[in-house]
Amino acid sequence: MKLVAALLLTTATLVAAPPNVLLIVVNGMNTDLGCYGSTLAKTPNLDALAARGVRFNRAYTPIPMFQPGRVCLLTGLRPDTLDIIGNSRYTPELPKGAQTMGHSLRQNGWFTMKAGHVVPGEGYPTAWDDAAPLPPDVKDAKLKKENWVGVPSQVEMVNGKPEPLAGIFALRYVVGDESLLPDAQITTDAVAQIQRGATSGKPFFLAVGYAMPSLGAFIPKTSLDKFKDIQVPADETNARTAPPAARFAGTLTERPPTEEERRKMIIGYHAMAAYMDAQVGSIIAALDQQKLRDNTLIIFTSSAGFHLGDHGGMWSWRSLFDRSCRVPLIIAGPGIDAKGKASPRVVSLVDLLPTLNDLCALPKPKMTDGISLTPLLKNPEAPWDGSALSFVLNYGAHHGRAIRTEHASYMQWGGENG
Repeated sequence: MKLVAALLLTTATLVAAPPNVLLIVVNGMNTDLGCYGSTLAKTPNLDALAARGVRFNRAYTPIPMFQPGRVCLLTGLRPDTLDIIGNSRYTPELPKGAQTMGHSLRQNGWFTMKAGHVVPGEGYPTAWDDAAPLPPDVKDAKLKKENWVGVPSQVEMVNGKPEPLAGIFALRYVVGDESLLPDAQITTDAVAQIQRGATSGKPFFLAVGYAMPSLGAFIPKTSLDKFKDIQVPADETNARTAPPAARFAGTLTERPPTEEERRKMIIGYHAMAAYMDAQVGSIIAALDQQKLRDNTLIIFTSSAGFHLGDHGGMWSWRSLFDRSCRVPLIIAGPGIDAKGKASPRVVSLVDLLPTLNDLCALPKPKMTDGISLTPLLKNPEAPWDGSALSFVLNYGAHHGRAIRTEHASYMQWGGENG
């Protein structure tokens, strides 16, 4: 009997417990991070995460916009499959056979939770066991608000009417209790959710969605101060070189910013990225406090990239260029063999759902436009036949699509259907 018991115990120890899953999605972060080679970035927590996982150097969003980018990520489906146009038009239901990450994991025994802006309006079937409410906007009198920089955006004529492209490119900072900022409250909620998941008696899935980096955001003054003495690269081009259709992307200012405005916009972006890095650090510290890091799969990415005055003065996202569509992607945790390595292969955020199913030993999704990245988590330079499709769906002739492969990229702009 003792021998049988010993054999059973040995067998049990060989069966890995299902991993917890932590998905962190920020809003408009490009690859200007320390782990991607930036000398301006101050991102120690993301750099440490990349050092114990796989960093994808050529990961692309299927649509470089805040809300639809997250829907595509969570469902493993491209915007053309989902019939998504822009930040405000969605189909009321997912296509038959489609599921979100949360829905899939909950059906298979995970305790599912969310904190922050994960999907737009929570309109899709996400199947959270526990969902923290969205934090309020910054209205508290305890926070002193000051303008940092603001430049009007360009206006173009569409069907004979002026269309403003993204309002004012404004960045503002606050002084006071930073815990009142929406993204700080999201971190507080995420930490509470980790504690809840740790006591659920199940493996858990926690999705955390942040609003920054984003134009119009309130930046903590303490984050701006970290960059007050940095020198930003010189502006090497004054010509607006993008073709007219490509420019209709909400990323051009009404006039070229002055050198000081340009410097402030770049500093403001890096300050937001540093602030986001600190939030990631707080969440990972909460995992450590619960002794959960070794059995938690962590995925970090962004729903869009961010222009910083490149391509003749483009800012923010919603274009098909690399600065807008290319995003950071780091995967770390159990089942990741190539720790600290970088993959040069072209991948898409729609690949995350089939990858997650693989890592959690679940069946392949019934419906997905993606392919599992698990071969690249074992060998980041393994032969790869993947590609990345990206869409910008605006007005009329300003639809566009791009495809990127290992050796080439192609962009097309055209009529109503791109």
